[in-house]
Amino acid sequence: MLTTRHGTFSLWLPPLVLLALCVLSFGLLIPYLGYYFDDWPKMLVGRFWGLGGYWAYYAGDRPLSSWTHIVFIPILGYKPVAWHVFTLLLRWLTSVGVWWWLRHLWPGRNLQAFLTAAVFSVYPFFTQQAIPVTYFQQWLQYALFVFAMGAMVQSVRQPRRFLLWGGLSLAASLVQLTITEYFAVLEFLRLPILWFLLGQDGGALRQRFTRTLRLWLPYLVLILAFLLWRLLLMRFPGDEDPYRPGLLYSLPHDPAVLVKLARIVGVDTLYVLVTHWSRVIELGLSPVPSPFVLFSWGVGLFSALLMIAYLLRGGADGDEDRPAPTQWVWQALVLGLLAFAFGCAPAWLSERVVIEGYRSDRYALPALVGASLLTTALIDCAVQRRVQKAAVFSLLLGLSIAFNFQIGNHYRWQNLYQNRFFWQLYWRAPYIEPGTAILMEKDVFPDLGLFSLSAAVNLIYPPPQEEERLSYWVYTLLPKYAGQLPDPNNIAFFTHFRSLVFEGSTPQTLLMHYDPERANCWWMLSPQDDVNPYLPSLVKGMLVASHLERILPAPVSADYPPTDLFGREPEHGWCYYYQKADLARQTGDWQKAAALADQALLAGYAPQSTGSNSPHEWMPFIEAYAHIGDWEKARILTLSCYEVDREYGNAFCNLWSRISNETAENEAKAENREQVLSVLGCSN
Repeated sequence: MLTTRHGTFSLWLPPLVLLALCVLSFGLLIPYLGYYFDDWPKMLVGRFWGLGGYWAYYAGDRPLSSWTHIVFIPILGYKPVAWHVFTLLLRWLTSVGVWWWLRHLWPGRNLQAFLTAAVFSVYPFFTQQAIPVTYFQQWLQYALFVFAMGAMVQSVRQPRRFLLWGGLSLAASLVQLTITEYFAVLEFLRLPILWFLLGQDGGALRQRFTRTLRLWLPYLVLILAFLLWRLLLMRFPGDEDPYRPGLLYSLPHDPAVLVKLARIVGVDTLYVLVTHWSRVIELGLSPVPSPFVLFSWGVGLFSALLMIAYLLRGGADGDEDRPAPTQWVWQALVLGLLAFAFGCAPAWLSERVVIEGYRSDRYALPALVGASLLTTALIDCAVQRRVQKAAVFSLLLGLSIAFNFQIGNHYRWQNLYQNRFFWQLYWRAPYIEPGTAILMEKDVFPDLGLFSLSAAVNLIYPPPQEEERLSYWVYTLLPKYAGQLPDPNNIAFFTHFRSLVFEGSTPQTLLMHYDPERANCWWMLSPQDDVNPYLPSLVKGMLVASHLERILPAPVSADYPPTDLFGREPEHGWCYYYQKADLARQTGDWQKAAALADQALLAGYAPQSTGSNSPHEWMPFIEAYAHIGDWEKARILTLSCYEVDREYGNAFCNLWSRISNETAENEAKAENREQVLSVLGCSN
């Protein structure tokens, strides 16, 4: 326990406050989140090929990082919630590590160390916290890196335990460097840290310089050995390094790249440190904010009040001797700038721009500790009075938490949209013949990507019998065939990414379509859909390549889709009835399709109802009623759908013509058909 003029202070309280900030910012929505982006292929490797499959998966760029999955998948399993909680805990541990490291680097600046850790814990630039399996590696690295810095400080603070702390620091750095190269350049922070640390004891500059270099030498050898191996000795398939520092290699023969580098550095730095805060301040402002936006404001306000109460009561402060304020400020600014620049350096040198692309903010993740330290130092310098300082930091943290909470809601909706697709695909296609390519007009999950979507589709069904090939892959017609569609019966598909391989061709293909303006559910299309008035011409051109016989009407295993990955089967609603009826239509099971129609109508669904108002989705039910002889219901549904959207007139004329050719003549059929053809204006 430490006693201050503001009251009693416990060392365990700052970590608990940091935990509260992390939970309020990222943890409240965890029960509603799932897997995203590269989470799916990483889960697929473990489920299909076991832990040993990760060696091949990472062989192309980061061969040593596979150990992270081999160690943690047996512990955490495959349920998303476990990975979300684990990744959040890693972020919290990293925040605690920042506090521990900085409070020992600058004794007497406990408040500033805590505020830096607090800002870091919720810094709102990195928006991919909700992608747990992909980014647990980076947060594990971050925790190890921060511990390595703190352990190095302790090795100087505690000379009797120099070898213990120094050894732990080297070991932590060695382990984190096996995961990715993101944090490699940050290792050079050790030199200014040691310089500032040794300067607190006074003494001659020459002696300080000599001792700094001597202490830095083991760490320098480690990072130089890593860079030598990573840049010069490591071999990649095809001798192509996907993270090659192109600007670094171009510099000797093209000094003009310095101009390009300066532009990248300037734009990214301005955005990460300054202009991105405009997104945070906006916080979904609108004339009539949604209930969720209002709730996020409440979470932010609660967080701000929690922080200001904690800070005004003397939390995280201390009465130890402090260096002069100006000394701490300039040291913090220098270290913050270097940490920011070193953190972004791997991305900048490989010609990656932090601000371009939905997922590019991950390149700035290692720089967040520098950005947080800079933010704290600037506010601490500009705002002197304690009450004002507490208010400014509390407001900043509250806004950040509200922003992060809204980002989490975006992922909640993405999980909902993904699950709707996965379960509708399974309802419509309980099993699909291996070697099938699934085609769509465009990528409807741009935040997910076709690589990850394909991995998820493969997980819906049992593993492939041919171990070196995946059974399914998802492709889009756009933008590849925007100019001209080739012969739809003679298109070959081949995809090879990391260790995942798919090979297929038409006609071993299925065509799916979803238009949120015209559909309530996903549609599995066939050549019969050529009269649909809303299908894009490119989709219509591919209808002949969609072969529904690739779909088997019954699953081959009761264990799929695995509930630990996809959760329990959702409640049966309109799309369940539609997909199952469309499957029954495919197999000619008209009694089952008609029974599903009865259930849907009994549940309150109707052509005029929101959520079931797409005429296309009533066609299997109309056809089923006609085939079992209930012509009156077939007529009523047809005319109700026609009233909803008269553009479907030609499609219903075509449907009734086909039904008429497939069913026996009788009086009820003739009477109801005549009424339908008359209202729709069909030519006999």
